[in-house]
Amino acid sequence: MVLILGPVENEYMDLIADKKIYFMVTDFEEIEFLEKTGKENGKTVDVFIKIDTGMGRVGFQESEVEQLNKILKNVKHINPIGIFSHFSSSDSNKEYTKLQERKFKAMCEKISSGIPSIRYRHLHNSFGTLKFQESIQDFVRAGIIIYGGVTDKETAPYKFKPVMSLFAKISYIKTLKEDSFISYGNTYLGKAGETYATVSIGYADGVRRDLSNKGYVFYKGHKCKIAGRVCMDQLMILLPDELKDEAKKGDVVEFFGENISVVEVAELCGTISYEILCGISQRVPRIYVEKNRSKKMILDIGFVVLLIIFMFLGYRRGFFRWNFFNMFKYIFIIFL
Repeated sequence: MVLILGPVENEYMDLIADKKIYFMVTDFEEIEFLEKTGKENGKTVDVFIKIDTGMGRVGFQESEVEQLNKILKNVKHINPIGIFSHFSSSDSNKEYTKLQERKFKAMCEKISSGIPSIRYRHLHNSFGTLKFQESIQDFVRAGIIIYGGVTDKETAPYKFKPVMSLFAKISYIKTLKEDSFISYGNTYLGKAGETYATVSIGYADGVRRDLSNKGYVFYKGHKCKIAGRVCMDQLMILLPDELKDEAKKGDVVEFFGENISVVEVAELCGTISYEILCGISQRVPRIYVEKNRSKKMILDIGFVVLLIIFMFLGYRRGFFRWNFFNMFKYIFIIFL
């Protein structure tokens, strides 16, 4: 099941429904539109009903649920299959989250009364899933915890590993002969004898300008300070004395990942880790790494070795009459 949690413009609703993708309706205008177009096209569309239990973003209000129930009972071309809402502060406000839980339950009962097609209910986001498990219903919508962009303290007793890292390459290295300003605005004065590296990444890639003069990267076991303002496509870092002779063009530095938490970066920028993760622009190449690929390869090889032994013994004893070319052809196919 694929459910679009964001707004869908009316003109695309039929197309999305034809692709067997579910979307939400948030007001009476959308219901009226779907009923009208459904009648014209002879189609019935499955939808989820979005209700506002305290997020204040989109969805039917508590005062509208009785009218909504009456309308849904009488429509011919809309089939409501689920109801959902969203926690606003499950990470920080237990009392308000409990209030949202009560509202959700009461609103769901009123909306779904006499409408058996409504069979799904979901409310819980990342921290709701961790901290309010007793009220979980049909689905959960985990977000930031999937990326591991959280601290152990926030998610105790559960622990999450970061699964996203950001790297860039050094493109230039220089040692200053005299005191010199670094980057735009002359906000950083480098000292004679200091060595600086230019890194090919900037705010157009998602590295926030907030990190100017206070952020850092991880390089060869050291946290290297960002010197001066972050540029559109580049930034400069101060190399410690230990790395002056080791640094090379083409070397990779880490902005966040295994050695620098994205939470640290977010705190330096005065924001949340989710904004940092979502802010990495599309021009940054994504490389997906399968951690268990080596284990799978070992298991595959072990399976093939056993298969070869079994087939060879069977061939020697007359169980198989294949020639060796066919035998290895079938092994190759199985391995793939």
